[in-house]
Amino acid sequence: MLTEYFYPNTFGGSEQSVFYLIQQLLKKHIDASVLTPGYRNPNFTSWRKIKIHRFYFPLSLESKKYLSPFWYTNPIWYIYTFLVLFRSVKKLQVNIIHVHSKSFIPAAILVKYVLNIPVIVTLRDYQTLCPYGLCIKKSRAYQHCSFFNFLMSEIPEYYQLYNQRKTLLSWMWTTLTGAYSWFTSFFLRFFINYADRVICISKKQKKIFVSNKIKIFEVIYNTFLFKNKSTFFQSTGRIVYVGRLTHGKGFDVFFNAINEINKHSRLKVSIVGTGYLKKMLIRSGTPLQSNISYYGQIPYEKALAVLRRALLVVIPSRWEEPFGRVALEALAHGVPIVASNRGGLPEIVGKRYGIITFPDEKHFTQAILAALADIKKFRGFIRNDWSRIVHDFQTYPIEQYYRLYQKLFVYEKI
Repeated sequence: MLTEYFYPNTFGGSEQSVFYLIQQLLKKHIDASVLTPGYRNPNFTSWRKIKIHRFYFPLSLESKKYLSPFWYTNPIWYIYTFLVLFRSVKKLQVNIIHVHSKSFIPAAILVKYVLNIPVIVTLRDYQTLCPYGLCIKKSRAYQHCSFFNFLMSEIPEYYQLYNQRKTLLSWMWTTLTGAYSWFTSFFLRFFINYADRVICISKKQKKIFVSNKIKIFEVIYNTFLFKNKSTFFQSTGRIVYVGRLTHGKGFDVFFNAINEINKHSRLKVSIVGTGYLKKMLIRSGTPLQSNISYYGQIPYEKALAVLRRALLVVIPSRWEEPFGRVALEALAHGVPIVASNRGGLPEIVGKRYGIITFPDEKHFTQAILAALADIKKFRGFIRNDWSRIVHDFQTYPIEQYYRLYQKLFVYEKI
């Protein structure tokens, strides 16, 4: 398994998805391990029985933040990771390479042709189509933008939404790095077509990639280690938001909807995550402020502890979520969901485990109120459908990967 980050450097849903996948593959006696940069922290060679092979990387992650994508999208990185992967495959006698971070795709494809090793690529975002992803929307038939449109439309929109210091220098930097990122996406897209199998993590994500002429083998959902439904925790009565505090994640939609509801009734709210829209919490002068518990960026286990005691989880994403891991984690703890109709979210929530609506203040206000009125009904549906939920998001995805590995292993032996 190739991934840019892994324990103890787990910052997002992608790393957690890889962890749960490997953990359950080991139970099926598949010898799966991780290859990841060491970030000057080579001591963690295993975690919960998962073998971790770390290679030298000149930077550390003491700040607990992602590094700039440039570190993983430059010629030196591509050459270096090819050499590291070539050596690792030979040393560890690897039969299948499974890529979970797009920056490893070129190295994996080159090693495939040199050593005749099958390569699987699981796509976990849209950055191989467009670095910003603002063009990936229904009004454009989900088509990625041309370089001209990227310069003339995508970069200005991104700059307006996300850049907090609007100066000539920041505009020039955004334009330069954006242009570089577009060509990086083009470069990675070229290599994807040479993978033996390309996997998407939701039906909607597959639809988007297929519309951009990327051949997808199948859809395999992210997984989670579900426990018995009898372990559901008693709700603290809080509405919970977990995710980045940004425009794309729709944090402003959530916060404005809560403020609107709070004009008539006081709601207890917990917010987990960080981002530039944190300023909305500081500037807000509404009475809701005293009812907010803001945790900021906290470790994954602590975030789960907040989520599992929620009354309702809200996911107002504007962008087409490739999957929507927070929705899965809420479901795994018996918590109903209000989510936007973007990406893979409707596939998780459906009509029985919460409400799907448009990502705007009016619709989310109505949906939150409706979900609160029917909260017992949704919790009951989750309990009644527990066996099917476990099958769809734990048993079946592992079976899909198991069959895929077996098929490619036999192919590699021929």
